Order: sequence, then structure tokens, then C-alpha cells
Amino acid sequence: MQMFKTLNKRTFITNYILYALLFSVSSYLYLLDTFYILMLLILLLFTIPIHLYCEFKFQKEKKRFDEYILYLNYMVMHYKISGKIRKALIETMPLYAESSTMYILIQQAIENINKGTGLKQSLLPLELEYNNSYIKQVHDYMILGESEVGTGVYEALSQVNFKSWQVNVEILQSEKIKIKQNNFKYALTALLTGYLPLPFLSDYVDHIRTVGSYQVVTFLYFVAFIAIYAFIPFILVNKWIDERE
Repeated sequence: MQMFKTLNKRTFITNYILYALLFSVSSYLYLLDTFYILMLLILLLFTIPIHLYCEFKFQKEKKRFDEYILYLNYMVMHYKISGKIRKALIETMPLYAESSTMYILIQQAIENINKGTGLKQSLLPLELEYNNSYIKQVHDYMILGESEVGTGVYEALSQVNFKSWQVNVEILQSEKIKIKQNNFKYALTALLTGYLPLPFLSDYVDHIRTVGSYQVVTFLYFVAFIAIYAFIPFILVNKWIDERE
């Protein structure tokens, strides 16, 4: 619920007003009856919860990804300084809010190590929560370095190239955001293109307004646009941290 409170509600209201104006003006120009125009606005209203949900999921995954990248960077750095996993965990933990999942898992790992639990078993909850090959590689090298190899493992840790993966994920998400941001432009272009023949039928306007099939088909045409408007945000709803990578 806390993340819902942090969402930019003004943006959602502004977007709804923009689309409400677009569909109201367009449907009027398309000679749609007032009843159908009101129905479209009501349908559009129901897309707001969908957009809020998708934005919430996007922000949640982004936060999770940012915390994960922070963990990889600082655990490697602090381990190279101290040569000890427990010390690296202690130094990394304050970077997170106490209520965050990462903070709680790091705290649990430290407590388990203090109790004498093996390093692999202590770090396992972190690997299960952030199911990704990079965290497993980093942990395996650190455990190996602390138990057997020593400082020779530092070079191997430097070869874990999660930074290029990080950049690729961020670029992909950036491209998805652009698609969402251009949704309004695409809708405007399509509606204007569909409207082009109508001015040439000005002599038949009164007749067109009374044709029931035209009203229904045009209404469904706009419903399709609203459906696309509601679906587009779902392209942002996906896991940023993939277990296959």
C-alpha cells in the first residue's frame, strides 16, 4: 500500500483527461450519439485501476532490481576489502531501508553465520529471493575465496560481468516506457487517419447519424482503442531479474 501512495496520481489524472478529451472530440467528429460517447467515457474510467496496478508492479520490480544491483556491487567491493563474507554483509546492509526485503535477508544471513551455519546455507535465502545466475556466481566465488583460494578469487569476481546485463535490462525497460509514452500519439494518428473520409460525406451526415449499425460499429471501433490503451501498460509488467540470466 505504501508504494501506491508514492505513485504520481497527477500523471494518471492528466492522462485520463487527455484520453477523455481525445475520445470525446473524436467520437463526436465520427458522428457518434451522445449515449455512446458517455459509454466510452465510462469504459475509459475503468482503465485507471489497470494503469495504477501496472505502474505499481513496474515500480516494485524496478526497486527490486535497483536493490539487487546495489547488492552485487557493494558485496563484491566490501569482500575485496575485507576478504570476509560476514564483514561484507555487515557493510552492505545499511544501504537499505530496514523494511526492505534485501535488508531483512542480509540480516538473516549475518545471524545465521553468527550461529555457525555454513556460508552457502546462510546465503541461500538471498539466492532464492533474487533467482539469478549473477548472485549465485558472486556467492560461489566469495565462499570459495574464504574457504580455499583466498585472495586469488578476486580476479574471478571481477570477471562476473553483471554490469553489461544491467545495462541491457535498463535499455529494454527504457524502450518499453517509450512505447507507453507514445501510446497517445499512436491513438491520435490512427483516429485522425480514420476520420479523413468523413468530411467528404458531409451531404449524408444526418443519414449516417440515424444508421444503427454505423453507431454500433463505430462504438466498437473506439472500444478497441480503449482496450489497446488498457493493454499497453502490461508490456511494462514483467520481472526485471530473470533466473535464466
